[in-house]
Amino acid sequence: MVMLHMARHKTDNISSSDDNYLVQRIGGGSIVDRRPVFSPDGKLLYVVYGHVIRAYSTQTGVLVRDYKGLSHPAVGVQLHATRPELVVAVSEVGELMAWRWESGIHMMTVKLRVAPECLKVTSFDLLPSDDGDCDVFATWQKKDTNRAEMSVFSSRGRHKIDLNFSFDNTTHSVAFAFGTHTDGRYVVAICKDKLYTIDFQRNKGNWFRVSGKRYLTCVACHPTELCVATGDNTGRVLIWRDIIDNPQPPSAVYHWHTLPVTDIVFSQSGTFFYSGGGEHTLVKWRLNTPNEKSFLPRLSAPICHLSVSKDNMIIAVSTQDNGIQLVDPQREITRTIQYFSWGVQSGDGPLFPAGLNLDRRTHSLVLNSRTGHIQFYDPSTHSLLYNLDITGQNYLTQERNTKIINTEVIRVALSTCGKWLSTVEFIDNGEMSVHVTLKFYNFVDSSQKYSLNTYISMPHQGRVHALQFQPNESQNDGLLAVTTGEDKRFRIWSFNKGKNSAWQCVCVGHYRDQPTRDAAFSTDGSVLGVSFGSSLTLWNPDSCSLKCSLSSASSSKASPILSIQFGNNDCCHLVVTGTAHGLIVWNILTLSIVWTVPLKLSILTKDPFSKFMAAFTTTNTLFVFSPNSSKPVFTYKNICSNGTQILSAIFVPRSQIHSGDTWQSRSKLYFIDSNQELLALQRAEEVADTSETGLEGLPEWTPGLTPFSSLIAKQSSSAAIVRGHRKHNQLGLPGRKELEELLAAPAHTMPPQHLLCAGLLGALLSRETSAEEADEEASLAEERQQKKKKDEDSSEDEEETTAAVSKQQQQTQQQPGPISTGSVDPELERSLERVLREPLDWAKALDKRAGITSAVRRAVEPLCGAQI
Repeated sequence: MVMLHMARHKTDNISSSDDNYLVQRIGGGSIVDRRPVFSPDGKLLYVVYGHVIRAYSTQTGVLVRDYKGLSHPAVGVQLHATRPELVVAVSEVGELMAWRWESGIHMMTVKLRVAPECLKVTSFDLLPSDDGDCDVFATWQKKDTNRAEMSVFSSRGRHKIDLNFSFDNTTHSVAFAFGTHTDGRYVVAICKDKLYTIDFQRNKGNWFRVSGKRYLTCVACHPTELCVATGDNTGRVLIWRDIIDNPQPPSAVYHWHTLPVTDIVFSQSGTFFYSGGGEHTLVKWRLNTPNEKSFLPRLSAPICHLSVSKDNMIIAVSTQDNGIQLVDPQREITRTIQYFSWGVQSGDGPLFPAGLNLDRRTHSLVLNSRTGHIQFYDPSTHSLLYNLDITGQNYLTQERNTKIINTEVIRVALSTCGKWLSTVEFIDNGEMSVHVTLKFYNFVDSSQKYSLNTYISMPHQGRVHALQFQPNESQNDGLLAVTTGEDKRFRIWSFNKGKNSAWQCVCVGHYRDQPTRDAAFSTDGSVLGVSFGSSLTLWNPDSCSLKCSLSSASSSKASPILSIQFGNNDCCHLVVTGTAHGLIVWNILTLSIVWTVPLKLSILTKDPFSKFMAAFTTTNTLFVFSPNSSKPVFTYKNICSNGTQILSAIFVPRSQIHSGDTWQSRSKLYFIDSNQELLALQRAEEVADTSETGLEGLPEWTPGLTPFSSLIAKQSSSAAIVRGHRKHNQLGLPGRKELEELLAAPAHTMPPQHLLCAGLLGALLSRETSAEEADEEASLAEERQQKKKKDEDSSEDEEETTAAVSKQQQQTQQQPGPISTGSVDPELERSLERVLREPLDWAKALDKRAGITSAVRRAVEPLCGAQI
């Protein structure tokens, strides 16, 4: 046995600065930590996403724009108090930035002059100031203490005053709300079991305490009245009135929730208010009638925040699974904003127990979603494809004094061909027997859905530790799967393509009554490796016969094997086993140890398209290596922040092979941490390319966003004089009808040209009709009628056409001319009117039908598009 350590020179440590590698967030990241805000027209919803403010369309749920520039995470987003066209955000260090909400143009950056003892800003609110601008009410935390303070700043960052608020937030959260009544503005705050209030106009305050062993959890102010709503830990909503002058203000109790109320919001008129909590239910209350309420139940997760649009047409419900449900006044969910679904723990198990899995059919990652579901997430487009309900059970919400455990998906595996999906469900609430379910799903091409093929109850006695398909491109013939469980056995499952096509157990294996943990197939599927304690056993999966057992010399003190990975390509004869204390590489041809490395292993994963593997340690260090060498090809320290650990990792193949012989040329390494963020290790140029393809550079957004509309200006300017409000009196193109009738008439029935000129020119003339011109137009119409009577001595063949044209002219003259979309010079318009009043006898000289008919038609044909 050869002992080699992953020792390296200092220059071998590749970091983000040495080799231009960066840890890039691909998915996850909270959009529900802060309350979302609607745009003034309700078409956009602004969400805090770390350092960025994101705007989502409320009509489609699509990401529209990012507002960037903050150097630290934002603590909230709001509309400017006096300039609602501005979106304002404040970071943890007091950096205030504003953008135009329609275009995303950055308008200003201001640094709030916070106190030197400020550790970080925790929240802020914007209120109109006396000078017509706005004031910033910022809540901040003191250094080396757990006390929350509130200070007022001008919009330029100048410190104005400190409010008489100082709370200890060690055990309970502190919340503030601002309201307006007939006499001015006021602020309320909650901490533990007390409600505090201050009237700004009279500089008068008061405080109250709730009865019993209760504490307040949220607060909201009525939009127009001196009325405050608070929620407490017992599920009650208290409505307080006359809280400024009355030492014992009256209060009304609205009680439906059994769990703590997490948020309350009033409608814009204050007639209704909404509340939410851990019951997954949105409750709508009528303020004056506590017994009248309605519900939207079975939301995807407990409610975090509530927001209402300016027109009361949309309610934004933020839930703990990192999603925002958009609800209409009839309590129907119209859209869901969710690009990565968080896991919501109902017990003491780990987050994402099924880890990261690859679906080669859609090139997406498959991992846990909301309780009892799995999600298919596309990392290339940063989009959630869909959620798949595995358990098919209603979520059981928590109770006040009881911990409720729901069935969770703990293992997921997908076949190489992408046609089979297998899952393991597990529940153990400590009061009844453990229940385990193994399911096999077949993907149906016609319906593009997974269909349950086999349901197996209790495949093992206790929890299932491993689930994996045999590498096989075949969809049915000879396809195998393996599971290991707490019953110290592994089972091999095979698909029976008979009359009742289903999966069934074909063999069971065990070894010296040792506990089993992990199992894996070799690259070609001919060898099955199963760990029993500290021993690696190799089996023939077709006959379930034991081939050999491999264990280190000091097996009595060796740690149990937690991970098994077979090598690929020129390392296919090597197998890597990982324990809590190191890596051991075996040569299955010589049945000997190649090398060992001591390290505190957390996760071991391999690239199925190259020979490289990745090992994560509990000290947040990443080692990328090849099984044929103990020297790592890549090392990255502090892969995640302190207090955070990597939960799972996987290699995902690239759509195009990158040039250069690097360990990420064929695949990209993705991993997920305990903050529920999906991360990837990328080169700096890849990150730059990704950022350049974003939506930041788009012009002002419109609901019908298309590539062509992005080229059209949202606004245009003109040097023409604006003549006030214009009204169109005619639909369609001016003169189109007259031209079509002129071309439709046979040549031999056309009247003299001087009879056609007046009506045709009048129809084509774009002019405004004013009250002063009414008499002038009436006289003009009389003159034209007299001229028409003088010309009634034409031939009989021309009389019918002349009558039709005269009728047309009369209708045209009786109606005001169409109004131009642009302004016309008054002098030019009057000169054109004079032209129409002049005699048209000169047109008789042109009345030679045989020579001019074709010329006229060729001239007017392009104007109306008619075929001659």
